[in-house]
Amino acid sequence: MKKAQRPYLKQKIDLYFDENFPAEIIGELKKDNYWKRRCRVYSMYDFGNQTKDYPFQFDFCKSKGYTLVTLDPDFMNDTKYPFGRIPGIITVIQKETILLKSSTAWISS
Repeated sequence: MKKAQRPYLKQKIDLYFDENFPAEIIGELKKDNYWKRRCRVYSMYDFGNQTKDYPFQFDFCKSKGYTLVTLDPDFMNDTKYPFGRIPGIITVIQKETILLKSSTAWISS
């Protein structure tokens, strides 16, 4: 029996990092071949959005079809930022520090 094709596995996800992520980590993700094969990495620096507020960042991702990646738990408020109106929100919980090592970004626990 032939396996069904799953095209969604071949699609690259568009990730948009907000102002909470250090530019160094975003730069490392953009250079890393592992991440390049799986997603397109954008940040507010790419579009000049670093001085914009949270509602603007949310609406920008919604209009472009980007998944918002943030360190800010404020975006987990479904009343203020409805999850159904955006492709996705990834909130990274930072317990200690953000480390860079050999062109792969990690967040320590």
